[in-house]
Amino acid sequence: MSSVDIHTDLLVKPAIDPAVYSSTQVGDIIDTLGAEGLEFIIQSGVMTTGSFVPKIEDGDNSALSDAADVDATLLIGTIAAATFGTTDDGATKKIGVVSHKRYVRLTLTDDGTADGLIGAVAVLSPLNQKNMS
Repeated sequence: MSSVDIHTDLLVKPAIDPAVYSSTQVGDIIDTLGAEGLEFIIQSGVMTTGSFVPKIEDGDNSALSDAADVDATLLIGTIAAATFGTTDDGATKKIGVVSHKRYVRLTLTDDGTADGLIGAVAVLSPLNQKNMS
């Protein structure tokens, strides 16, 4: 039984539109202003070949011209646990980040042979409502 309202405290933003991809997909830039936490939820359909490996970058510039890979010590979960391969049809995985930068982006890097249906959303929480849009 659900007894806690999480709906009010979550904001879900598209990160990578779900589609069949056979190349690296650079996600949308997520503005984390007003959020205390960020989790990427990645879901696959049929993964035909290869793998997609997540990479998370952050920075202070809204276009991420200063983007840098987030250090593994700031990730909640591991890159390996959030990687998708041919045995991950219909899988849902997650990876969180504790960033002190305002802007964050998820990239799903193709191993050179990847082909599969995949997409991702960013979940931000808890929210400081006056700063969120």
